[in-house]
Amino acid sequence: MLFLQPLLCVAALVLPDEPAQRSAFLAVTKVRLETTADAPLHTIVMRDGLIVEVLTADQPLPPEARVHDAEGKLALPAFVDAWSGVGITTPTPVADRDEAPDTEADAPASMRVAWRRGIQPSVRAAVLYAPDKKDLAKHREAGFAALVAAPSGQYLAGRACVVTTREAAARDVVLAADVYDCASFDAPGGGYPSTLMGSIAHLRQFFLDATAQRAWVQRAAAGKAGPRPPFDPELTALEDALAGRRRLAFEVSSADDIERALRLCAEFGFQPLVLDARGARMVAAQLGAQRVPVILSLDWGDEVEDPAKAERKAVEGEDASWMYEEPLRAREDARRRWLERRDTALALREAGVSFAFSARGVEPKTVLERVRTLVAAGLPVQVAERALTTEAAKILGVEAAVGSLAPGKVAMVALWSAHPLLDEKAQLHALVVEDALHRFEVKAPKSKSEGAEAAPKLESAAGAWSLQHSVKQTRLAELTISLAADGAAEGVLRFEAKEPLESLALQGTWKDGVLALQAKVDVAGAPVEARVQASLKDNALQGEFTWIATAGTTVDPFVAARLPKRQENGQ
Repeated sequence: MLFLQPLLCVAALVLPDEPAQRSAFLAVTKVRLETTADAPLHTIVMRDGLIVEVLTADQPLPPEARVHDAEGKLALPAFVDAWSGVGITTPTPVADRDEAPDTEADAPASMRVAWRRGIQPSVRAAVLYAPDKKDLAKHREAGFAALVAAPSGQYLAGRACVVTTREAAARDVVLAADVYDCASFDAPGGGYPSTLMGSIAHLRQFFLDATAQRAWVQRAAAGKAGPRPPFDPELTALEDALAGRRRLAFEVSSADDIERALRLCAEFGFQPLVLDARGARMVAAQLGAQRVPVILSLDWGDEVEDPAKAERKAVEGEDASWMYEEPLRAREDARRRWLERRDTALALREAGVSFAFSARGVEPKTVLERVRTLVAAGLPVQVAERALTTEAAKILGVEAAVGSLAPGKVAMVALWSAHPLLDEKAQLHALVVEDALHRFEVKAPKSKSEGAEAAPKLESAAGAWSLQHSVKQTRLAELTISLAADGAAEGVLRFEAKEPLESLALQGTWKDGVLALQAKVDVAGAPVEARVQASLKDNALQGEFTWIATAGTTVDPFVAARLPKRQENGQ
C-alpha cells in the first residue's frame, strides 16, 4: 500500500504508517520529566507500542530506532477520558423476551417473566465501537490517548470498553473489552416502568432473576436436581458483576439518586461506580467511607453571574437598559448552587474519594480548561493530573497498562510546551499513541517586530482592602494581601465581629489577575474550610468568600476597595 506525504501542515498531522519492515523501536529524545525549565533531559524508548525504558540523555539509543527530537518539551502521561460516548450508538433493547399472556382470556396473577424494557447488559461496546475520526482527533488534540466507550440511555445499557485514540481497526485499539456495566434509573419509551419507583422495582426484579439464574446454572453444573435454566444471555451477562469481578456503574447526578444507587448495589452485592456525580458533594463522606469511586462530569452548565458584580455594574451605570432581574437572594442561591457543582471535585478529594474526569457533555479541550479552573479554586495540580491519568486507570482496572510513563506500560506520551493544567497557553506538540506518532501545528507567539502589542502590565493585589458586601453573612471587614515573585500569595482576613474568629490567615496563588486563597481551621471543635476567590480589575477586587462547614456552605460575594497606605493595619 502506498502513502502520500502531506505537503501542508494541518491541525493534527499524523505520521503515516510505514510498511511492515519499519523499525519496531521509537525513541523520543530530549524530553523533560519535570516542569522546571532546567530539568535534566531524558529519552523515552518504545517498542511495539510499549514503553521499554527511560534513559538519560547521554545513554545510547537502539541503532535501528526511529527518533523524534522533543527539543526540551515536557513529557506527561497522555490523558484518559474515563466515561465517553465516542463510537457508540446504543441499540434499543427488545422488551418482549417471553410469551405475552392473553389478557383478554384471563387476568395474569403475576408479573411477566421476562419483560425487559431498557435492559440489555449483554451489549458490548467493544463489539459496537465505530468511532468518527473527527471525535478521535478532538481527543488527541487535547492530549487524550485513551477513552472509555460506554453505552448509555437505558436501565442496563451494556458493558463499556477502554480504547486508544489512534485510528485503526476496532480490534486493534481495544485495551480492555469489559471494564464496567452501565446502569441508570432512566430509559426511553412508554409503558411500565414510568416512575422512579417503578424503575427501581424493574431493576430489582431483573437483579433477582439474574441471581436465581446464577444459582440454577451452578446447580446444573454440579449435577443437582432442579429446573433447567433458560437460555438467557441477558441474565448470564451480569455474572461477573454479581461475583464482584466487574463494577456496576450508575449514571446518576443528584445526591438522592447516588444514595439510591448505593443501596441497590449493597442489596445485591455489586461493586458500585458512580458516573456523572455532579451532586455528589452532599454524599462525599458516604462515598469516601464506602470507598466508592467516581467518574465526574465537568458539564457544569453556563456560569451563573456573580450577583455582587451585577450590583456593581448597576451602581456604575454600565447597563442603563431596564430588564427584569430575579431577587438578589435568588441570584445568590443560583450562584451558590453552580459553585457547588463546580467544586464537587474539591469535596470528593477532601472526603478521600477516588475520582477521575469525563469529557462527556463537553469538548475534550474544555476538560482542560475546567480542570485548570478547579486547580485555581484549590484542587492540587497533582490530584488533578492523577484524575486524568493514574487514578482513571486504577478505577478502570487498567493501571497495569496505562496511566504513567513507566517501562512496560502502553506507549501514551504527550509532549507539551508547559504543564497544561497550570498554564492556559501550554501547547501540545506531539502525542504518541502506541506506535503512532501524531504531530500538531503549533502557533508561534508573535514578536513585537511582527506588530504584536506588549501585554499590559497587570495591577498588583498586594496591600490592604476594605470589603463591602451585598449581604453581610460572614461579616468580613478587611483583607491584607502579600505577594511573592513566584506567584505565591498570603492573606490575612479580618472580621467585623471577633467571634468565632477575629482573623484568618490564608495561603494560595496570584496569577493573571486572579487571587485564590484558602485555609483550614477548627472553629468550636469543628473543621472549617475558608476560600477567597477574586479578580482585580480597574483597581477593584471582586470575588467571593466561601465558608464550608459541617452545617453547610456559605458563599458571600464582595467588592473590595483599596485602602490608602496610611489606613492599612488601622494606621
